[in-house]
Amino acid sequence: MYSNFTFNKKWNYLKGLWIAFLLVLIIIPENQFAQGTGKIMGRVIESTSKSSLPSANIRIEGTQIGTAADKEGRFVISGVPVGQYKIIASFLGYEKQIISVNVISAKSVTVEFELKESMQEMQEISVYGTLTRGQAKSLNEQKESVNIKNVVSSEQISKFPDRNAAEALQRIPSISITHDQGEGEMVQIRGIPQQYNSVTLNGVRIPAPTGAASDGAGRGVGLDLVSANMMEQIVVTKALTPEIDGDAIGGSIDFILKDAPEKPFYKFVLSGGLNQQKSEFNAWGRKDIQNYSAIYGQRFFDNKFGLLAAANYYVTNIGSILREYRFLNDQTTLLQYSKWTDYDVKRDRYGVNVATDYQFDQDNRLRLSFNYNGYVDQEVRRQNVNNIPTKSEERETRNRTEDQRLASVQLGGEHNIGNIKLDYTGFWIQSRERLPDRTYWTYNRTNPYTGWSNDQLMFITGLESYPGLAPAKVTRLRHDDFLTVDGDKGGKFNVQIPYTFLDKSNILKLGGKVTAKTRSMERHRANFSVLSGQTIPVVGGTFPYVNIKWNDPIVSTLPFKPAVEDPTYPANDYDATETIIAGFAMSNVKWTDQLSSLIGFRFENTNTGYTSYSKLNQESSYSDVLPSLHFTYRFTDNMNLRLALTTGLSRPNYTNLVPQFIVDDNAKTISKSNPELKPAHSKSVDLLFESYTNNLGLLSAGIFYKRIEDLLTSSTTSETYNADLYKVTQPMNGGNADVYGFEVAFNQRFSFIDIDFLKPFGIYFNFTYTHSKANFESREMPLTGNPKYITNLALFYDNPEIGLSVTVTTIARAPLLNSVGTNELNDFWFAEEFRLDISASQRIFSNLNFFVQLNNLTNQKEVERYGDPTKDFSRLEQTYEFGISGIAGFRFEL
Repeated sequence: MYSNFTFNKKWNYLKGLWIAFLLVLIIIPENQFAQGTGKIMGRVIESTSKSSLPSANIRIEGTQIGTAADKEGRFVISGVPVGQYKIIASFLGYEKQIISVNVISAKSVTVEFELKESMQEMQEISVYGTLTRGQAKSLNEQKESVNIKNVVSSEQISKFPDRNAAEALQRIPSISITHDQGEGEMVQIRGIPQQYNSVTLNGVRIPAPTGAASDGAGRGVGLDLVSANMMEQIVVTKALTPEIDGDAIGGSIDFILKDAPEKPFYKFVLSGGLNQQKSEFNAWGRKDIQNYSAIYGQRFFDNKFGLLAAANYYVTNIGSILREYRFLNDQTTLLQYSKWTDYDVKRDRYGVNVATDYQFDQDNRLRLSFNYNGYVDQEVRRQNVNNIPTKSEERETRNRTEDQRLASVQLGGEHNIGNIKLDYTGFWIQSRERLPDRTYWTYNRTNPYTGWSNDQLMFITGLESYPGLAPAKVTRLRHDDFLTVDGDKGGKFNVQIPYTFLDKSNILKLGGKVTAKTRSMERHRANFSVLSGQTIPVVGGTFPYVNIKWNDPIVSTLPFKPAVEDPTYPANDYDATETIIAGFAMSNVKWTDQLSSLIGFRFENTNTGYTSYSKLNQESSYSDVLPSLHFTYRFTDNMNLRLALTTGLSRPNYTNLVPQFIVDDNAKTISKSNPELKPAHSKSVDLLFESYTNNLGLLSAGIFYKRIEDLLTSSTTSETYNADLYKVTQPMNGGNADVYGFEVAFNQRFSFIDIDFLKPFGIYFNFTYTHSKANFESREMPLTGNPKYITNLALFYDNPEIGLSVTVTTIARAPLLNSVGTNELNDFWFAEEFRLDISASQRIFSNLNFFVQLNNLTNQKEVERYGDPTKDFSRLEQTYEFGISGIAGFRFEL
């Protein structure tokens, strides 16, 4: 059994951390106001909108004593010696403000800063546009952070033509996404696949809602479930700090939902549009897109109680056509079969977010929030498989509903206890995926494909009727019912304690977290076969029974045998528990006026328990210590050099640990689990240079290296079972990978150019190069999901004088490995992609805007190939075409 420590050592380690924490709470509050010191507290807001300026920098003039404001612009500076001071507040793109204060012993003095937008080099443009104001907030938080991360504000999200959270993320350097039916779904960070990344909602890990339709194993979270309209901010952390969950080898993505505002806020969005349906059919009767959202926020009872309520609904009808090919062997282009699949999809997304808080005073606040997201995907799939050597034509009609839900409740508080800051959160979060009535109708017939050449068969569809051939016959009716439920509950706390070292103000931060997960998977498959001597004819070139589910009354009139349960599906069912107890300690130490470092570690103890369908039980426990070290050298207020040395882990997939021994006598195969699997571990080095300008420009360039050990692979052996030879597969630790590369980003408004016409324009650009090298079954290859390069280029026009904003975005991505075959000739790769999207917004009245959003104007197909697409031996495996979509509507904001 895997363990870095004995249980006693692990427990003593954790116990020591708690004792130290308790001593701090007991001893330090008694000295919260040292002799002759006081406290400065207050808030930083914007002068025009009165909105908060998160992460604003506040310091005492002539000293290194200072702090950064929180997400609401609030700040506290403790332990300030008695005397007269000038306090400076600064924020990227805003003029500095200086306020004089008199600090009195054992007292608090309150100040409020109202920063004005910088007029430097702006001339006639007197105020920021919405997009640039959002840039100011996100860039400032990046600049003031103690580690390497990217921040995207809600204003920026609203200006890009993105439909869900995954698509909003793709604008960030080093982020690539995969698509489902043309919409963004899975996210990779620096080419690291989704199962190696952490995805959180307000800092709480999102349980993986997917898996029932495949194998229920994955930890990766599909982000097409979450609407971009619900978010206030997206924070992508590429170099982990100890306060972040360690299970994030690639990085951490935190979706911060909207919170109760400081002043009344109303926002309504009403829009509609069309998809360029590629389907030859139209089961839902239309091709429309509808998008509605509403947000309301206000404070009551002398601003003590805050409320935000948000709701959104998005529905779209998507058509797509998939063509797939299999060849006679690894080297020929002669077809074994050609498959044509027509998808007709209706997707509904809806969400509700309610956030409340009660502020007792400047030092004490409680928060309660509730979030609910639903995603219902209804699909009709018509499929035609032409098997050339066997001269058989197989057709299939499938209809199914995929129902995903994500719900969370969080209750927490923030308190200033003397010099100490305390925050805590209790949480419950659950995701579920249900496919309750997936129904397959399969029918086939003999087809000699007379007169069809190999090239013509590449373009065969399911619409050919082949006059003169006998009708097809129904051979099977199949029904699936899959359910996956994944939920976490627990709590976390953080304590910040100021101290002085080398005459400089520093912060010690301690915290802990407990997460208790329960996960279950239940799958059923039933097959109905036709009675002997009976037939159910099907007219050639058609796809009947589109709307007939397995339990519809008409099925009972057809000559089927009673349904037979497939025993291999329940054999994969399981119940799992996973309890993670974590603690961390870290401190940001200022060594000189320019140099600071964040040093710390995170401890995680993991206990798992699995019960298989056959009632076999397996338990395991292991612990990890994850140190990290971050250096920041600030050449100036707007120029940083960052170095990070970090560690992380990735836990094995669920079904790999379930005690299973599944035998398929027909295929002569045995699938084993491996309860002794270890987590994968990583060591990372990041170096990043950043230069910011007061007119909201950014130039950054960095290099990174990551070593991943104990990757999950699989072993294949032959064993004798019941006197026959079976092929046995089992997951194993055994692969290592190296990932390295560089990224550059350049964002610049052209307001500094002394040409009036150019001042509203700007550019947003980033480029990432990655190279990965992994060992798999004695072969060296890149990691799956790792493209060589990703390029984002956006040109924007943001003119508040006339109320017009336009953003034109392009994304280019290199080929990437999708899955591993038996050799390099039949590895599956996604080909390169290039997408063009446009969004525009025009102010009609002071609070009313008309907007347009156009997606995939290049009509980019998803193309998969056998073998590396850059090599001569690469062959086409499939094409997936979705078409163009567009939406237009109104946005009212007050």
